[in-house]
Amino acid sequence: MMKLVRLICSTGLTMALVACAGTNPSEEAPRQVASPETMETLEGTSWQLADASAGVLAELEASRQVTIAFAAGRASGRGGCNRYSSAYRLDQGRMMFEPVAATKMACIGDADVVERAFFGLLEKPVEASMSGDALVLRAKDGVVLRFVPYKTTVSEQ
Repeated sequence: MMKLVRLICSTGLTMALVACAGTNPSEEAPRQVASPETMETLEGTSWQLADASAGVLAELEASRQVTIAFAAGRASGRGGCNRYSSAYRLDQGRMMFEPVAATKMACIGDADVVERAFFGLLEKPVEASMSGDALVLRAKDGVVLRFVPYKTTVSEQ
């Protein structure tokens, strides 16, 4: 956890500048969402958490604010409260994320709990697969996250 705090602190200025530079999402046209047929086509897609099999991500409504988009070898989105970004790689169905960099907005209540749970899940490799139009991430502890296609605007990523 301290490693994450140090990373967030070291990138705080950059992320703050990026967060402040965003435009009003209602002024932008939504990106088209590609529904990948295979895991190799994740680049350029955006997803929103639809449900989870267990834990706070399954129990709390705030988890529906979790998004993930893939572009240029990076995963980014909203962790429940803050925007985040992380390099990722996919190897034979296993997805691994580099340490997450996130904005540092004050998160209260359920949004904070959801964000900590989601970022914790990204700290370890997950099995990634497609099930119909859904992206499924399965953690080693058995928790399954199901993401559905999501239309984003540039400022949301």
